[in-house]
Amino acid sequence: MPVNKKIIICCGGTGGHFYPGLSVAETFNQRGACVKLFLTGKRSKNQAEIAINSNIESFILSPLPLPLGIAGKLKFLFVLLFHIFENIRILKKEKPDCMLCMGSFNTVPSALAARLLKIPVFLHDGNSFIGKANILLSNFAVKLGAAFPPVNAAKLKCPFKLLGMPLRNTIYPKFVKQKFGSAPINAINSLFNTDFSQTLPLFLIFGGSQGAKTFNTAIPKILSHFNENQFQIIHLTGKGNYDEATLAYKNITCKYKILESSSEMGLLYSAADLVISRSGGSTVAELALYGKNAVLIPFPFASEDHQTVNAQYYTSKGAAVLINEKNCNDELQNYLTKWLNNKNIYLDKCDDAKTLSFPNATDDVIEMILTHLNSIS
Repeated sequence: MPVNKKIIICCGGTGGHFYPGLSVAETFNQRGACVKLFLTGKRSKNQAEIAINSNIESFILSPLPLPLGIAGKLKFLFVLLFHIFENIRILKKEKPDCMLCMGSFNTVPSALAARLLKIPVFLHDGNSFIGKANILLSNFAVKLGAAFPPVNAAKLKCPFKLLGMPLRNTIYPKFVKQKFGSAPINAINSLFNTDFSQTLPLFLIFGGSQGAKTFNTAIPKILSHFNENQFQIIHLTGKGNYDEATLAYKNITCKYKILESSSEMGLLYSAADLVISRSGGSTVAELALYGKNAVLIPFPFASEDHQTVNAQYYTSKGAAVLINEKNCNDELQNYLTKWLNNKNIYLDKCDDAKTLSFPNATDDVIEMILTHLNSIS
């Protein structure tokens, strides 16, 4: 049944906020709803271009300043009020049936404006530790959808439901198989002009946009202690870090491919035997979707240390290990030695990791919203 509703989704900031919001927007759009995005932050222009390729319009809003010091707090309050009135002006014109906020403190002015206009507000949090913004907004939100079991659920003032993380359609194994077939190594060799073996384990390494230096410099040095016939590597450096990583790989004798990024993450997950990564919410959800062995090295400066909590969730089934960045050198080398000597034992735990996945998360977030809207219509 077509969805005759208009929805605003606030999902600016990092990709961890944007892509789950875009996933919900695309599916809502396919079901006949009118969806527009509120984007904030330095990536907003690029994110708006990505959204328009999916026929979804965006409003680019100014970010809030950090409330540092007395002068900073006064400026913050002034800018907050200005942004609330800016959002009120847009919302009065757009007249949405509801708003969905995907986390980040920059959603606060939009949600407060929606509250003043009596527009229902829904929340989604992509981490095991509910963020401060969503805790604040839960005072008047209808419901929060949680990507993982929230460890601080007692602080929420609204009901919550465990729904999982909305992921891009292109990440799902079904899409990857339809596009590339059932031999991912062959597809990678064709796509990236590599000569990877079908029999050697493939390590997929990426540090994300924040704090990738450990991944691009320290981890290659650790990998250089192993022999050329033990594994092969695909390493995603993040934008602007290709040369740095290439220099770090000069002493590695195994086959490897260095890329700044890839739009074919589903293919890379399909081929990987072991993933070494941060533990942002989307990454953990993607690992669970594929049930991948993983070494998770949380970004140590993430707010409320939420990446550590995310990692603890994924390691609970035994298919992954959590390593603190400060202990990376010794612990990672020791773990990789054990993994290579006993990889079948680790691979046997992959199916258990899949039980942590929520493959219908996008539809379930939409259902949470429509259930309420239909009850009040």
